[in-house]
Amino acid sequence: SLWVDAPTAVEVTYNYRENELIICLVNGLGSRPVSGGILYQADAPGHQMLEEVIPLHDIQIHLRHAFINQVQDQTGRDLTMTHPGGDLSHTIIFLERMEQTAVVRLEADKIPGHL
Repeated sequence: SLWVDAPTAVEVTYNYRENELIICLVNGLGSRPVSGGILYQADAPGHQMLEEVIPLHDIQIHLRHAFINQVQDQTGRDLTMTHPGGDLSHTIIFLERMEQTAVVRLEADKIPGHL
């Protein structure tokens, strides 16, 4: 299984190919819902894009029963991972900072049931 500890505005998708798992995260804190007011009709809600993205910190990606050899971000930089309590069947990957998007690439010996 896979889950992410992050604000609810973060959208997460993943895909796998043989022994590789790609996790994509999108920071939705770049817009906010609007309804009514001078520029928007109350019956036609939309989103207002913010001028800057609010960065997120200390995101954790949890994996169960995946035996990971390597984990990198979209730039090829190795990411920190740990096994809480020495439990090798539970891996936590740490993203220290995320702007608009993040991509995490995992290489694993086993991805059970392809998550």
